[in-house]
Amino acid sequence: MFSGFLFIVWMVAVIVLFLVLTVAGTFDSINSTLSDVLGSHVDFNGGVIIGIALVVGALSVVLISALGTVMAFAYNVTASLIGGIDVTLTESDL
Repeated sequence: MFSGFLFIVWMVAVIVLFLVLTVAGTFDSINSTLSDVLGSHVDFNGGVIIGIALVVGALSVVLISALGTVMAFAYNVTASLIGGIDVTLTESDL
């Protein structure tokens, strides 16, 4: 669940940053520079950037979920071997 929210935040941040850089003319400058250096027309567009961000975000969701599962398993094994700490919560009578 948490990684899903992180994915949404990630995608909103990428889109906002993309829009800011587009308005500033950064991608036009990158396209012209790459076209001059490589000698062929380069079109560095939003579809590529959003697609890469989707793939990175999806991989992050999978990795965060998998790592959470592994860490929970490691904690449970460690707590069962060591014994853990018992905490008892009671109401205080004032």
